[in-house]
Amino acid sequence: RVTSGHLNVNTDNSLKIGCASSTGRVVVTEGILTVRGNASKFGGLMLGEGDPAVMPKKSLGEMWVSGGVVTNKNGPFSIGCGSGKGRYVQFGGTVYQGTSPLVVGASGGEGSLALSNGYFRAWGYMCVGGLSANRVSRGASYAARHDAIGKVVVSADDPAQQCSLVVNNGIFVGDDGIGEIEIGRGTKGDAVVLRTLSDQDITLLNGSASTLRFKLSNDGVGSIRAGGKFSVSSGSKLVVDASQYAGRSKTFTLVEAKRVTGKFSPADISLILPDGYDGEIVQLQEGVDGTSVAPVVQLQLHRQVGMMILIR
Repeated sequence: RVTSGHLNVNTDNSLKIGCASSTGRVVVTEGILTVRGNASKFGGLMLGEGDPAVMPKKSLGEMWVSGGVVTNKNGPFSIGCGSGKGRYVQFGGTVYQGTSPLVVGASGGEGSLALSNGYFRAWGYMCVGGLSANRVSRGASYAARHDAIGKVVVSADDPAQQCSLVVNNGIFVGDDGIGEIEIGRGTKGDAVVLRTLSDQDITLLNGSASTLRFKLSNDGVGSIRAGGKFSVSSGSKLVVDASQYAGRSKTFTLVEAKRVTGKFSPADISLILPDGYDGEIVQLQEGVDGTSVAPVVQLQLHRQVGMMILIR
């Protein structure tokens, strides 16, 4: 538990929280936690890790951040790898991940990342639901197994406070397993709660399954922004749950991007509407190529208007 001061962790390999069929948790409420792994060994910060061949029982590693500053400098930030299950929860504070990847679910592991308030900045790329052979080659500690499970949830618990996940490079969903991104409520200052920087893509790869999910509250919903291309592979799913919305008729931007490749097929779109509303999902056509970011997936909600006839 880190509650004040500055804790430096220097390791010849990785700082592993919950490994070898064990359970571990790190809690940061204030102060500074800095992890310096061994980049030459692709060592960084790992939540829930184990070799399935020798440790079939899942270990559990957790990190809870409500304040302070956490920095993982050298290696990857892995949440759920191999026979491990990892859980990351942030509801305040600031977290920096270095240029090595942020991986949520890898090599058969199960990982989840939930950001409800605070700021998370990843200077490399992010994989949700495994890494393909191409990306595995960048880090020998991972293996392509096709059965990883990863989920990222970004939803502002307090819309008056910051809630932002920024990835400098691309985001890959369902690259080598099952990947899902869920977006809930945005903030009053900025509806975009998940973004990549300029010319960096967001790609739904559907290695096993990829899902993009939006859950509206009565305040509406947050959005995601690809600084480059938004790419949808065949079979990727879009789920929009508007059942809790009770406001006026409105168009909500779900995804922004400069360019679009592919689109969700009607059979892969699920739209849950509240009583008394009509709605539809609007997508820009495949092949749209722009020079500035613009809406590419939108939800149009129309409140039904009743009619009363008085007879005297």
